[in-house]
Amino acid sequence: MLNGCKNATSTIMVQVYPKPSAAFNYSISTNGLVNFFDASSNPSIISWNWCFNATANTSNEQNPSYTCVDTTVNYNVCMVVNSEKGCKDTICKTVFFNTAIGINENSTDNKFKIFPNPVTDILTIEITHSGILEVYDVIGTIVYRQSINPGNNTIEWRDKFNKNKKDNGYFFSRKTIKY
Repeated sequence: MLNGCKNATSTIMVQVYPKPSAAFNYSISTNGLVNFFDASSNPSIISWNWCFNATANTSNEQNPSYTCVDTTVNYNVCMVVNSEKGCKDTICKTVFFNTAIGINENSTDNKFKIFPNPVTDILTIEITHSGILEVYDVIGTIVYRQSINPGNNTIEWRDKFNKNKKDNGYFFSRKTIKY
């Protein structure tokens, strides 16, 4: 007793269960069919709830498929996983379709061809007249400039762009052809 008051202590046991970690991957098939693969971690996951593009289209399968009608836009997909102890986790991702921008690999203009698109190591330029090739990054900065002669011209892409830290991303070309 402390000054006429009782001193009491109580103990409450709280058990904390591990939270599942929601994760998934996807692969795009033909005609907009997307296959989803659960990659969540926690062996006690008992249910999966998928929502495709914030619509009424849902699935409770662990590895569902969904057909995206319009492949010119990107789709948002969310998955909620639930553990046997009632713990949840949610992940949302955007499904990106291959809507690359750029030139066709084989141009119909027989005066100028540039390939491959996309380039990884060596860029080849076929041209019937001499000229100047300029390569710009997405903000309009010239990252490469070269005089080109009739015939095949090559650019060692990795060697030129690694030292400028410009080896990934979108680039635009402008060619000035002398007649």
